[in-house]
Amino acid sequence: MGFIEDCKRTESTVFNFETIKDERILSVAINKGLAISEQIDAMKKSVFYGKKLTDEVRESITTNSLSGIPLAKNLSEDEEKLLHYALGMFTEAGEFLEAIHKSFFLGEKLDEVNLKEEIGDMQWYQAGACGILGTDFETEQARVINKLKTRYPEKFTEENAEKRNLEKERKVLEDGDKKKEQTPPPPPPNPNKINPKT
Repeated sequence: MGFIEDCKRTESTVFNFETIKDERILSVAINKGLAISEQIDAMKKSVFYGKKLTDEVRESITTNSLSGIPLAKNLSEDEEKLLHYALGMFTEAGEFLEAIHKSFFLGEKLDEVNLKEEIGDMQWYQAGACGILGTDFETEQARVINKLKTRYPEKFTEENAEKRNLEKERKVLEDGDKKKEQTPPPPPPNPNKINPKT
């Protein structure tokens, strides 16, 4: 049995907004999380790509206020699962970052067992999302590498990181789906062919 199928066996089938009383609370939490993610992304680009942190980003970190909204529609079962997987990936990534923070900033011993656990947890949610979206890890790993080859034809450069051709990257991503659709399945084995190893 494959990893995705194994994950399906162990996924929650519970989806109940009544436990939080008001689904807008989840929206507020997600918006706060996304705002934090954007702020961390801006910091990442500043620290690792040399991009100057704008005053706007600095201001948003200290004065960010968001309001919640209800769901725009009733979710299908698959959409409920995708929401679960998205929240799971976000929170597991937060737990991974928390372990790094404890070690790098608070001086605790780096807990590699915990970091590996969080990687596995993130992969569990990713596997569930792959199952819903009709894809797999190998396909998406190849797709992202092709996208990155478009962005960085030779190797990573700060200039290419900043001046991305999003239309070209999107075409590469979409072409990956087309190639997958066009790839014919292998022919069935010929029962009349003699296997020399038998």
